[in-house]
Amino acid sequence: MKNAYSVAVALVALYVGAAGIAKLFGVQAVAQSFATMALPDGTAMLVGLCEVAAALAFYIGPLRRLAAACLIPLMLGALYYHLAYTPALQAAPALLILLVCAWVLSRPEPAHG
Repeated sequence: MKNAYSVAVALVALYVGAAGIAKLFGVQAVAQSFATMALPDGTAMLVGLCEVAAALAFYIGPLRRLAAACLIPLMLGALYYHLAYTPALQAAPALLILLVCAWVLSRPEPAHG
């Protein structure tokens, strides 16, 4: 189970990091969702920064739970967007990331010695 957890965390970190970088670089296909929802300018950049920071924090053990907690509201927003504006299947990555974040938060804090 430890290997599955480690793989899931690494895949989420890579996926979220790539999505954040795409937002920071203004990739049109990614940034369009923010315009579709009429969110203020700069929202995509802010979300991208949060995603990149969370992706990096996933690799720092003591920060992993904080990263997961910070990603939950972002993934709820992504779920809303995909369920409201795209075919429902496109919500699958956000749902899986949300589930991995819940898994991270459900695990006991590591003992500090």
